[in-house]
Amino acid sequence: MNFSYNKFSEFSKNLTFSILSSFLYLLVLLFTPRIFSLIEPDSGGYIDFSNIRSSFYPSIINLFEFIDISLQILIIFHIFVFLISLTYFIYQLLKFKLNKFIIFLIYLSLLLNIYYNGFHFTILTESLSFSIILLLCGNLINFFHSKSKTVIVNIVFNVSLLLCLKPATTPIFVVILLTVLLNLWFEKKLKMTFFFKFIFLPIFIIISLENYLFYSNHQEKKTVLERHFFGKSIMIKLLSYQENSLIDELPNNNTYDFIKKADSYLENLSGFYGTCLKLERYGDFENYSYFYLVNEKYLNSIESKNFVKKTFSNNINFYIKLTGLHYLNFFCVATPTKYGFYIDKPPLIPKDTFDKNYRINIIYFSFLGLGITFIFTNIMYLFFFLRNLIVKKKIFDQIDKLNITLIFTIQSYLITVAGLTISNPRYLMLVFPLIVFVSLTTLYKIVRDFTKMTN
Repeated sequence: MNFSYNKFSEFSKNLTFSILSSFLYLLVLLFTPRIFSLIEPDSGGYIDFSNIRSSFYPSIINLFEFIDISLQILIIFHIFVFLISLTYFIYQLLKFKLNKFIIFLIYLSLLLNIYYNGFHFTILTESLSFSIILLLCGNLINFFHSKSKTVIVNIVFNVSLLLCLKPATTPIFVVILLTVLLNLWFEKKLKMTFFFKFIFLPIFIIISLENYLFYSNHQEKKTVLERHFFGKSIMIKLLSYQENSLIDELPNNNTYDFIKKADSYLENLSGFYGTCLKLERYGDFENYSYFYLVNEKYLNSIESKNFVKKTFSNNINFYIKLTGLHYLNFFCVATPTKYGFYIDKPPLIPKDTFDKNYRINIIYFSFLGLGITFIFTNIMYLFFFLRNLIVKKKIFDQIDKLNITLIFTIQSYLITVAGLTISNPRYLMLVFPLIVFVSLTTLYKIVRDFTKMTN
């Protein structure tokens, strides 16, 4: 009886603390700088339900419009869902007794991140995606401790919803699903009926619903990948020109002028301060290439496909380099330039759209510091893994297993995004809580183990 009372008391205390933390977060959100507008360039595709968008978010917008509720109320819905997810996430951290100082630092990192919080106030899928990521992380913590049927179904629903809300999260869907399946397989819990009821069926339901909503409004799905690969072909030509000063084939004179001017512009960026700025400009220029260097008629032609195919096949090393540049730029966190705000088109754009102090304090100190710490944690887990192979001793606890899963999840997502599109704060912020979680818990483990060794 006393045990049950203590258990209930702990549940009540953890839940109360989680709710109060979310309430404080709400108060901070009310004063968070609005660094993004309500309607961003990609918002129109969701509001008008473009056939390049998945159906869940446009359907939510349509529902709000059907019952005559403004988009401002949709923002309140974003925040409400996020706060519920945050409450659940914090509760799971407390329930499984993560160090309270680490919990506080994770909470603070979200609370003070103006980029992360800014996305709750714009008509994009980011806010709801952030909420699902927090639910997913909370459920993964639970999974590595219990592997109950309920938590497995929750995880499968989380990744399926995330996939249908934001198709760019396909790598997350694949890694998490494989993690669940492999863990169940090794523990001999993966039976055919179990797989069908608790894994296949939730995925089937969510994906079927997304398809039903989509094809109720459109006849066929389209993709932006063709446009993106054309833009990447132009950037590959730019990288090749920077190394060889030769351009063998281009679709039009505009692209030739663009590459020469962009090369000259990038040459003038130097030193530590210019490094991040140069990385950002590669993203800005590629984004410009998507929309301003080709017309729709050419984009869908045989000539365009041949140009892209030949460029990639002859310059795969430059594509790898471009992907690497975009990956590094994730941690230089800056919003791609909105060219409509400037008189001149790229590459004749202002040298820096951010104040120097802002860069040093927010970008260089905070985000580059986080990036370096995250890479360090990746190296440490590689070291732990190799040591485990040599010593033949089980050294991984439940948090280690979770962190290894999250590292594969984060890296597969970031590399895929860098390879298929450009680096952008909205992509990094999706996995920002996961990066912070992995970085802080790994550093805590290292400090704890070192302290034990020295005592």
